[in-house]
Amino acid sequence: AIINEMIGALDRAGAVSSAGDFKEAILAREEESSTGIGLNIAIPHGKSDAVLKPSIVFGIKQNGVDWKSLDGSEAKLIFMIAVPRSSKGNAHLKVLQMLS
Repeated sequence: AIINEMIGALDRAGAVSSAGDFKEAILAREEESSTGIGLNIAIPHGKSDAVLKPSIVFGIKQNGVDWKSLDGSEAKLIFMIAVPRSSKGNAHLKVLQMLS
């Protein structure tokens, strides 16, 4: 539900051309390993051709969401990063480092 809400915000902002395609990228990344980094924080992220411009969306879930975080904590602060597949370099990794 929170993933859909956040992708919806990206869609309304004109940051993605296809919410469904970007969601596939987010879920594929989650299958590799959880983006729940602990301390009630999750940073779902994905590279996709559906992303029109690099973007970050922030969400708060006061009750928390089971994100299979490394420390077992529920995610309450969620930062979603959307990056075009064509982006050169590792700008999204720098953003991940800053948020971590």
